[in-house]
Amino acid sequence: IFHIEDRNTHERASDPAQTALSSGSGLGLKADTVLIAKDGQPYDISSSIAPLRNRDNEIIGTVLVFRDITRIKRAEDTLRASQKLFQALAQSAPVAVFRADLQGNLVYGNERWMRIAGLSVKNAIGRPWTDAIPGPDRERVLAEWRRGITMNRQYKCEYRLQEVDGNTTWLLAQIGR
Repeated sequence: IFHIEDRNTHERASDPAQTALSSGSGLGLKADTVLIAKDGQPYDISSSIAPLRNRDNEIIGTVLVFRDITRIKRAEDTLRASQKLFQALAQSAPVAVFRADLQGNLVYGNERWMRIAGLSVKNAIGRPWTDAIPGPDRERVLAEWRRGITMNRQYKCEYRLQEVDGNTTWLLAQIGR
């Protein structure tokens, strides 16, 4: 009655109703399963399949529920492509690029940021991004950054970093909206 297959290999999936009947237990389909409509259009689906039992606990059929999650899958694909593009652009940018969570912990820093800050990915990710700022500027920059986050407004702040080689580099940090 319906045709389901693997989204990537197009290999036809086994009959989930028959599997539920023979196993006597509920199941779900693989994450990359698509339902092929009569017109040939594939629909990404999530599923729940279970045997249907009577009062005597005998299996008398199956219940199959398919949920169309095509829009969700497309949004996930678009997000992955966008993240991949961001990574490529940030890594090739001749400027220091970093992202921090709302608590100020570094979640990403490109190679230029890590080099200027004198940090390694292992030592930097999950720690406050302001750790790289020398003492005199750190509290001021952190206070201004927190004010920008709290008030949900754009933030720009100039500060200096002491590079590993002893040179001082002035940076402009900005929260984009």
